[in-house]
Amino acid sequence: MYVLMSPSLSILWGLLTPVVFIGSIYIKKPKNYLRDHPEEIKRRFLVVGTSTFIWNSLFYYLNSINSLSSQGPDLLTWVGLSITLSNFLSTICALLITMVLFLGNIFQEILDPPEININLTSIRAYIMAPIFEEAMYRSCLINALISGGFGWNSVVISSLIFGLSHFYRIEDVLNYKKDLEFRDFIPVLFQVCFTTLFGLYVGYVFVVTGSLFAIIVLHSFCNFMGLPSMRFLDDTHPAFRYKREIGLAYVVGIIGFFALLGWALRPEYFGSWHTEFIKRNS
Repeated sequence: MYVLMSPSLSILWGLLTPVVFIGSIYIKKPKNYLRDHPEEIKRRFLVVGTSTFIWNSLFYYLNSINSLSSQGPDLLTWVGLSITLSNFLSTICALLITMVLFLGNIFQEILDPPEININLTSIRAYIMAPIFEEAMYRSCLINALISGGFGWNSVVISSLIFGLSHFYRIEDVLNYKKDLEFRDFIPVLFQVCFTTLFGLYVGYVFVVTGSLFAIIVLHSFCNFMGLPSMRFLDDTHPAFRYKREIGLAYVVGIIGFFALLGWALRPEYFGSWHTEFIKRNS
């Protein structure tokens, strides 16, 4: 199949994607349930999962050009779910590089293993959120922008839309506090900035590898690792006596990540249709 859109239509589709995704959260939303309430988590699994499936289906159904079907790959390749050796290797490669970035975190967690609880909250963070968000913001949104002729700028635009869409989390602040100050909004602003940078990275990986599997795994891994923790600097922490080694691991990990990124994740290694499409339309 061949997906082709006008620039204006692709932008419109890109702007509607977060509206559909975030808007589905509020379908029959009980007023007395906060986001971590078990029943609210289950409800969001259903409504967000359904909207994700319907929106992606509509995208490929409405925008595929049948007369050009012989010039493009099959649907699974567009989505990023083709079962190929390249998809498998790209997932492993992207995960290993990301683990280098988190070298300091990993070292610290080995010295002080975290308690892992399997519950609805962890299932949401490590399984459902990565699947739904990557399907919407990468497989659908980036493909819409690429199809509209935005090329590599699709990664930047999609990451900005992904980051800004997290402003909806301001609702949590409004629900928890009545007398608001600017500092109450700092966590939301930080999340917007962080998710924008994260979206830039996974968006690049998606276009380079053409693999939805890879970015779902990356999303899940990053959610599990969380932000860098400075607990090891506390003299009561079990890892305190290794603070120099952990600090060095953070530095080595960051430098190693950027050194390996351009070398190991190159478009020509994975034969991605997405990069091929960008070349054809550049």
